[in-house]
Amino acid sequence: MESFDDIWEAVLDYCKDRVNETAYNLWIKVAKFEKLQNSDVILKFPKPLHMNIVLSQYVDLLDEAF
Repeated sequence: MESFDDIWEAVLDYCKDRVNETAYNLWIKVAKFEKLQNSDVILKFPKPLHMNIVLSQYVDLLDEAF
């Protein structure tokens, strides 16, 4: 993989194969990769609700994907 965008696309593909289409489109797809800070991935969400749902329901999936 050549860039963080490539990595993020691979993460999205991984997640897409493991959740239903509605959940993927509503919660995961809307996240944007912002930066890598130390060893933490910083994501940006359109609304706090999106972040809260992802943190409560999908953070393990994202960890797995990365």
